[in-house]
Amino acid sequence: MIQQTAKEKTAIIVLPKEWANTAAVLINEGRPSQSTGDVHMFIAPFDEMDDKGVWLKEIVSHQLTKDRSLVTMTVMIPWSVILALAIVDEDHGKLPLGFTAPDQAPTP
Repeated sequence: MIQQTAKEKTAIIVLPKEWANTAAVLINEGRPSQSTGDVHMFIAPFDEMDDKGVWLKEIVSHQLTKDRSLVTMTVMIPWSVILALAIVDEDHGKLPLGFTAPDQAPTP
């Protein structure tokens, strides 16, 4: 594993719209992407990442059972389809907004 986290983090992943529509039963409650472009942005609780891809946790779906009961799962998004990735830490509100030049960066 490359990284594991103890803090709660959120993943923001940009995917090809075609892939998101194919995996919609898992990641989007069976609904196709509403994106007007060729990409889809998916936001979910981050679990970890490894050499296969990014693992997301607490993904819920009603689409996987005949009685449409709630299923909670962990889903892996493969690196081969990830166009962009951001991991947002639960403490993100404590960080200044925008970019800081290296000589102006706050000291830890």
